[in-house]
Amino acid sequence: MHRPSRSTGRSLWVVGAALLLMAQAQVRDSTPGESERALAGLIRVGIPTPAASSIAATAGIAYGWLDPVADLAVSGHRLGARLSAAFTALPFLSLAADVRGHLDAFPNSAGGPETNFYGEPRLTARFARSAVEGVYWGAEADVRFVGAQAPSVHWPATSPSMRGLLGTRVQERTWLAAQLGFQLDRSAQVVPDPGSVSATDRRTLGMSSWSAVQWGLGASHRLARFQTELIGEVSGEAFVGQRAPSFVQSPWQLSAGARQPLSEALSLLVSAEVGLSARPQTWPVDDLRPIQPRAAGGLTIVWRLHTPEPALRGQRAEEPLPTPPSVTPAPSADPPAAALATTPVSGMVVDEGGRPLPDALVTLMRAGAEPQEVRSLEDGSFAFTDVPVGSVELRVSTAGFDEVQIAIQPGQERIREVVLHPSVPAGQVRGRVLDLSGSPVQANITITPGEHPVEVGSDGSFTVELTPGRYTVKLRHPSFTTQERVIVVHDRGVVILNIALAR
Repeated sequence: MHRPSRSTGRSLWVVGAALLLMAQAQVRDSTPGESERALAGLIRVGIPTPAASSIAATAGIAYGWLDPVADLAVSGHRLGARLSAAFTALPFLSLAADVRGHLDAFPNSAGGPETNFYGEPRLTARFARSAVEGVYWGAEADVRFVGAQAPSVHWPATSPSMRGLLGTRVQERTWLAAQLGFQLDRSAQVVPDPGSVSATDRRTLGMSSWSAVQWGLGASHRLARFQTELIGEVSGEAFVGQRAPSFVQSPWQLSAGARQPLSEALSLLVSAEVGLSARPQTWPVDDLRPIQPRAAGGLTIVWRLHTPEPALRGQRAEEPLPTPPSVTPAPSADPPAAALATTPVSGMVVDEGGRPLPDALVTLMRAGAEPQEVRSLEDGSFAFTDVPVGSVELRVSTAGFDEVQIAIQPGQERIREVVLHPSVPAGQVRGRVLDLSGSPVQANITITPGEHPVEVGSDGSFTVELTPGRYTVKLRHPSFTTQERVIVVHDRGVVILNIALAR
């Protein structure tokens, strides 16, 4: 009988541990995970949803088969790699950087392989907002730093692009996404004389003589079992400009993949891709065009470097977690199934300008249960975990802002952006009281109608908050002539009132 070796036993333990992690991995919510660029998205198509963590990083490898094209009548192989990192500076703004490279190998006339290498860094900024319930929109700008060699940057060839992003949640675990934009491709500046470059070098460099319209459509669905996220999309570029290739010869591809959470911080993205673009019958020597692999596959590890534990989201670090009250449930042989199903309730507290409001008090209320309270974090985020499915109500308040109440019905989105408005009175009157020589005067100020106490500082300055309306301001001082001013205070407006008193 064959006895398994120790190395075989260790391998089985590793595989078993990985499967156990996959089975027990918890997903914080039903939003899509990160793409290979460390930003929320599918494979190539981005989704402008709130970031799952403030810092994320990815590392990936890929293989592609290069089919024969025009004067390059031999097939080749492409090995690729990518490193990416993303930082969510504000709830609506993410910054990312990535470096990708690939090594191409083609057979040469001597029977050995000819290898070429190319690498390229890129910087990206993404703006994302919630439009209506379950719909997100955003914009993404990036810039490619192109060079003829790796590592190198040829500044005239730097190529910027801008894309609009749209994502919508059509079901509890199903998302649709679309993007449309334009790339000002100046990469051809690297090769001023394309005729001097070999066919294999042109294939590896992937430079373009034309700018392009970028587009993409895709969908994702998260399975209830193991929380696996299935992904499918079609994306590409349409060349524009004089003598540009047709749409069918522009790069476009069909992609499919799966994203599997391994733990709270780690997930695995597996993807496969088929290039759908038609290949040129001839390749003019004065043209540069990117031709993607006919078939490719990739493997990417996503690492969330700064992800709060679910139980701590919405709690400040110095605050102890609230202890749930001890409740003795009534005996029940078969509790309702709905009582066993739970989902998080989370979101962001911001002001009218989209700026996060930390330390806001968020209270969650539901029938038959004690209210739960958390405080928003520095980035305005809050979260309640393990909230039973059903109707809930959120009450959000903080000093200087009107309280907001939100009712969430069963089946509605449980990720909410809560916008707080400044409390009334929102109008303000401020100014200084001086004499004709410019010296401060501590005059007595009364404002009618109503009783509005006004303190005048030693420098003659004063500030008072008023509800919108028409007022009379009267200034008195024993050494000066009494003066009156009529003012109109508008909603969230400021009236500047600098007065010089005469003797």
